Amino acid sequence: MQGHVRKRTHRTKAGKTTTRWYVVVDIGRSLEGKRRQNWLGGYSSRAEAERARAGIVSGLHGGSYVEPTGVTVADWIVDRWLPLITTRAAATTIVSYQSILKHHVLPTFGGIRLHELSAAHLDSLSTELLIRGRRDGKGGLHSRTVGNVHLVVHLAIADAQRAGLVRLNVADAAHPPKRTRTRSTTIRAWEAEELAVFLDSVKR
Repeated sequence: MQGHVRKRTHRTKAGKTTTRWYVVVDIGRSLEGKRRQNWLGGYSSRAEAERARAGIVSGLHGGSYVEPTGVTVADWIVDRWLPLITTRAAATTIVSYQSILKHHVLPTFGGIRLHELSAAHLDSLSTELLIRGRRDGKGGLHSRTVGNVHLVVHLAIADAQRAGLVRLNVADAAHPPKRTRTRSTTIRAWEAEELAVFLDSVKR
């Protein structure tokens, strides 16, 4: 079983056309004998889809393939992940995670099915936050803050992987912004949510 790559073009309500690439794999036949296929994606380029295909096919042959479900990113994060981590994270950390996810993550791809979330989605989110991520509409977020957003998403997907909902943590393949260190005459204090995420990360 090799699988193959297919292209699909989508048109938004605003009339914008987007192209996504999918990996199509056969997963046997139904009880009625009908051929069953899964479309896994969508990737932003054929090359990205081809790289994913190799891993998916390997997982099918090696028994590590995870069949996609209808669980969305929001379903996992809001209904399952945040309640799950209440026993292992401080209350202030949970509040910070909730704020980051509510304002910077879920509005963008909360409705995407969890198994369809890709590194390209995360890279696009990072770019958007750097350019116009401030909640007051006055420009982008600091690279350190965007890095914290990526960290929280990485933690959430890592637990989804352990729960058997996704095969890989796509955040590992994403490229969050580097945390730049620049000289400045202005002292910038960390926001409460930034500090809580940082302190939690160094304990891991």
